[in-house]
Amino acid sequence: MTITEEMETISKRFEQLDVYGKIHLKSKLREIAYPDMNFMCPHPEKVKTKGALKKPLTKQQKYTKHDSSY
Repeated sequence: MTITEEMETISKRFEQLDVYGKIHLKSKLREIAYPDMNFMCPHPEKVKTKGALKKPLTKQQKYTKHDSSY
């Protein structure tokens, strides 16, 4: 069992394709040749999806009683 005929056909088709077709075919061949490799990059760190960013409170914002001089 050999794949020489299929490889020759793929090679001929590759030569006939335009640039975008060559890129697509090459990416498909990489998926077949390297199934363990994942070409997607993971996020460098976990992304927070809930909650807004908290701003530091000033002294007047922390103070709950009425300030008559204010």
